[in-house]
Amino acid sequence: MTFDIKHLRPHNGSVRDAFEELVCQVVRRTGAAGNDTWRRLHGAGGDGGVEAYWYATPTATEKIGLQAKFFTATAEIDWEQIKASFRTALATHSDLVEYRVHIACDLTGPTGRRGRSGTQLWDAAQTAMLAVATKLGRSISIRLVTLSDLYAQLAHPQCVGLAEFWFGAFEITPASVAKSLNSAILALGERYQPEDHVDVLAQGVVRALSRSLKTQAALAEAVDHVIERNRVRVPAAWKDNQKLVEQTELLNASIDRLSEIKRVACQTQPAPWPVGTWAATVETMLTTCHALSAQTWNSREVEPKDDHGLSSTRHELDRLSGALHALAETLGSVALRAEA
Repeated sequence: MTFDIKHLRPHNGSVRDAFEELVCQVVRRTGAAGNDTWRRLHGAGGDGGVEAYWYATPTATEKIGLQAKFFTATAEIDWEQIKASFRTALATHSDLVEYRVHIACDLTGPTGRRGRSGTQLWDAAQTAMLAVATKLGRSISIRLVTLSDLYAQLAHPQCVGLAEFWFGAFEITPASVAKSLNSAILALGERYQPEDHVDVLAQGVVRALSRSLKTQAALAEAVDHVIERNRVRVPAAWKDNQKLVEQTELLNASIDRLSEIKRVACQTQPAPWPVGTWAATVETMLTTCHALSAQTWNSREVEPKDDHGLSSTRHELDRLSGALHALAETLGSVALRAEA
């Protein structure tokens, strides 16, 4: 599902108001779900520094407040406006202990170019806000919630319907699939026979998007085949070649990190899968495998009389490469490409 935050359905004639309302609706269904202390504030004439607030529990005295700012790029962010809203929130809400700032973009990171990045500017703004709170004798937590965080929350089951309403996006949910299936069965009438079912590519896409156990198991199995391979040993012939040693160690570390794919794929709370990032990681590992394998032959030519463990390393690289190719094929399937 693809969203464009700039094309939100206007609310009160304003996309900015729409963003504020969307943020509040998402939080109301997730972090503040079922909480009777939730209060959405009307912004006319000022909102007291927060769009909404709630307490962690009905009997708690610590208030959580959120502020939404419709800045769609780091360069557009008015950091002084954010700090001013925080000062207003402090003055208006004496029991505020957590302040969440929601923005309609992701921050830029350091690039080596002149000027400070978005993350650096946020760090500076957060430090300044904390200093203001400390000066007033207040202890408060300040969190930033960016656009990718919002998109991830929209994928939660609790938020079904919000994307369709605010973005006009088509959503595939168990209810919508069941409704379409029933319509198809009714249209077929007596011609419908369950035993005539044929798997098609579209079914694989639906399984992936709905996070079916079959899709999760297939992805986890492909990852396990890589992780279960023996780590690549550095042959004695390379002991004095720091570059090859580092490449081998980096490849082994990358194998260990692949367990993160399995963790994300099998978690109970559905969230977007960064399939493109996973595929790029596997492709980089394959490139390293092929380069190291070639080096085992090059090193053999230098010392043809002594193998120095090169054959064993080559065998490990070949087995690893086979498992990585299988994982790359899974990530590149039509079903998972729909997630990318």
